[in-house]
Amino acid sequence: MKLETLFTGALTLVGLGIVYAAVQYGFGSPREPGPGFFPCFIGVLIVLFGGILLRPRRGSKEAPKLFANRDGARRFWLAAASLVVWLLLLDALGFLLITFIVTWADAKIFRLEGWVKPALLAAGTTLMIFLLFDVWFYIDLPRGFLG
Repeated sequence: MKLETLFTGALTLVGLGIVYAAVQYGFGSPREPGPGFFPCFIGVLIVLFGGILLRPRRGSKEAPKLFANRDGARRFWLAAASLVVWLLLLDALGFLLITFIVTWADAKIFRLEGWVKPALLAAGTTLMIFLLFDVWFYIDLPRGFLG
């Protein structure tokens, strides 16, 4: 059995555990979510995508290696570093600004062409996450020096 299959299976089981634990805390409703609402949603997504990845595929080719060359490794580590920067600067710069900057930087790291497409991706991502957490779930996001 491939290592990827074992990992995906284990991750799917973790997703089931998350769903089980989230239901124990109380699901609530979309209008008034309980403490288990968001974890349950994420757990269901993990199980769903794990199931998709575990199903046998006909005629599929081997996935390309992540670190087949130096460029792939460099992009991976730059993207990982950008997430560390996001965590370190979140309180100082605030959610909106640092999320926009890091999403734009990641788009450029993964070679999204031009300047408009990365900016639109960063703006859309920042807006959707802000709406999801700050507006719909009433979770205060760090405001940084703007707040």
